[in-house]
Amino acid sequence: PLDGAGIVAGRLRERVCAEPVFFDGVEISFTVSVGVCAHSDVYATGDAVLDGAGRALQRARANDGVAVALPLVSLP
Repeated sequence: PLDGAGIVAGRLRERVCAEPVFFDGVEISFTVSVGVCAHSDVYATGDAVLDGAGRALQRARANDGVAVALPLVSLP
């Protein structure tokens, strides 16, 4: 499930980044960062899954704000 979620997040990121928005004649571009995490033995509670997704999002944001990141194998 995690790989599939990463693929969907990557497709969403690509589509959003590829479509500029025009407002008052000004082109506005967007970037997307996504952190993905799933329930597992390591991420066994809702809080752990949210923490893993948050950490993955921080790593994605560190990549110039355009990335999808999966969680680390274990919580630090």
